[in-house]
Amino acid sequence: MDWKLGKKLARSKKEREECLQTLDAVLNLVEKAKKNGIWCLEEDIEFETDLFNRHALMLLVDEIEYDTVKHALETRMLTSNLSGKQLLKRMLYTEAVLLLKRNNSRRVIREVLFSYFGEELLEFLTDKYDCSAEKMQSRADKYFDDAKKRKPMSIATSLLEEPVSRLSNKELKQALSSVDKKDLIYALKGVSGETEKQILYTKSFSARVFYIDELTHLGRVSIDEITRAQDVVLSALRDVIK
Repeated sequence: MDWKLGKKLARSKKEREECLQTLDAVLNLVEKAKKNGIWCLEEDIEFETDLFNRHALMLLVDEIEYDTVKHALETRMLTSNLSGKQLLKRMLYTEAVLLLKRNNSRRVIREVLFSYFGEELLEFLTDKYDCSAEKMQSRADKYFDDAKKRKPMSIATSLLEEPVSRLSNKELKQALSSVDKKDLIYALKGVSGETEKQILYTKSFSARVFYIDELTHLGRVSIDEITRAQDVVLSALRDVIK
């Protein structure tokens, strides 16, 4: 964020509270984009009445480079006469667009947006959006409990079942360190609950929550996409097995 803009943002708690509705709207857009893809936001452009927000969404959907989008939005804010809560509302849209453009996770986007509301509202936001450590642990426990008896999606997506069972936690952690997050998420979409838990327990608590969040909200993934990702993971496992 440009510090020239930072100095003009809403500072009082009352002003920031008046922007909570905008935060809700932005997080709903983030959720929609994460679940169905950025392209699905095209329909929101038509109904967006704020010209700045409309422009921000158009830049997000169009195949325009990140730096160009960042420059365009920050320039529009710098040249406007807005300040206080009105500027904060635009900043929330801008941050969400830029973070989505770089394919950041829901959790990262949430935390960045929360940071604009200051320490006074952080506890309120953490509780409202179920982001406390206790609630995340509870969700993780329920997720694994629900997945306990889940079988692989199909025979085609069973590639990781046997290799994963042969490796220790340390070996599995070493192998997975070279696997891209997106590949691992897609690969996990087709495995059994037992294999998924073994893989995710090689990760830190924070990373585990990230993967659970992504998997919970992941839209439809084809068998071909899953098996391609599992081939990538399998290759990494074989390097360790050797």
